[in-house]
Amino acid sequence: MVAAKATYYQAWEAKIEELNKINEEAHNWLVKIPTKCWCKHAFRYYPKCDVVMNNLFKSFNNTILFAKDKPILTIMEWIITYLMNKFANLREKSIKISW
Repeated sequence: MVAAKATYYQAWEAKIEELNKINEEAHNWLVKIPTKCWCKHAFRYYPKCDVVMNNLFKSFNNTILFAKDKPILTIMEWIITYLMNKFANLREKSIKISW
């Protein structure tokens, strides 16, 4: 994470070498991934956002919070129903906007 949050190349390089000393396998796996996908120093300026991680999983986990203690099939059925309702609502909204 420290290497991903480095804002300039030299800091990233120092942290990635530190990772290499700690875990060579993790280092080799990480350097195969293009840095523009996961390193702050390689992000383009245009998006105007330097957030390394988004909150997609946090919001998903928060959505299914009450269903987490249920059996897996019940959770899956709840997720399917939730998504179908969400898509139906979005479809209805888009129809209203387009008319």
